[in-house]
Amino acid sequence: MPKLNHTFRLLMFTTFIWSGHVAAQSSDSTRRIKKVYCNCNINGLPRPKGFTMRYELRPSYGINTTDKTGAFGNSSNSIRSNGRFEIKAKVPIINKPFLSIVGGFRYYKEQYKFKELGVSPNPFYKSFEDRSLKSIGANLIVIIPMRSNKYWVLRTAANFNGDYNDAPISKTNYLKFSISPALGWKKNDDLTYAIGMTYSYNFGQPLVFPTFAINYNLDKRWSLESVLPIFAKFRYGINENFYWYNGIELDGAAYRLDNTEASLSGFQSLHLHRSELRLTSSLEKQLKGWIWAGLEVGAAHNLRYNLTNSASGRTDIIFRNKLKDGFLVNFSLFLIPPKELYRRFAD
Repeated sequence: MPKLNHTFRLLMFTTFIWSGHVAAQSSDSTRRIKKVYCNCNINGLPRPKGFTMRYELRPSYGINTTDKTGAFGNSSNSIRSNGRFEIKAKVPIINKPFLSIVGGFRYYKEQYKFKELGVSPNPFYKSFEDRSLKSIGANLIVIIPMRSNKYWVLRTAANFNGDYNDAPISKTNYLKFSISPALGWKKNDDLTYAIGMTYSYNFGQPLVFPTFAINYNLDKRWSLESVLPIFAKFRYGINENFYWYNGIELDGAAYRLDNTEASLSGFQSLHLHRSELRLTSSLEKQLKGWIWAGLEVGAAHNLRYNLTNSASGRTDIIFRNKLKDGFLVNFSLFLIPPKELYRRFAD
């Protein structure tokens, strides 16, 4: 854990030094005239979502639990349903040729309902029955185009992840950070790519790993958008108001838990670490004006779903869970500025 903290601090320090250096360059550049800055977009990109409301449902799937402490015993059950609700919003703060900053907000909640707990249920199942796991936070995207075909990107997020029923969300042990600086190149109007580093919980535990991003138009309708190893998706543009997506995504998070069963009260740093691979297909269509709707179906493959007595996710495992592959479906409504307004603002 000290080694990870050292790595994280080094990544943060490098990012801040880089940000100050690039910002200084941008400040000097604004005093020069007739300079062309890199436009990071490619042809055919959908207009960004300003507000999104999404509900996801996963019907019954099995869970097998291995007790790593030897105090509770192994067990199995079925999760009758797993509901996930999310609200996201983002607002442009600065939109200049030499600097773009977008701020965002996110609220996320998920609940579990088990098929049958029995007379003496596993404390993990009993603790999670009807429990609300929440994530509330903000994020920031900073894009600094250079006077060439290069640009810098910085993505940061801070979220309070956990169970807030009996404990205040202001506790610092609920706070989870992610940060991702990258350097990008625009090859032409149909191709951009970037190389960077990321510190996040996509693997279900805090981890620093390299990332490679690409936006590429295969032809006038098919496009590839990816940030490896986090996600990759193909987009088919039926028209500018109707899109079809197919992709794979690595999704993960860590939650600090304080609301526990009496049998778990001896553990002082309870965390749930989860990660999964999602294979999905979705349609997004404009209904009227700003209002769009989306429908997504797919399957999820569990990679990690452990209850631990540590924030790292690697040590002090109490229950190691294996979830069976499950079907998922979600519905979403979102707001996208009409093309006339968006183009006027973008220009």
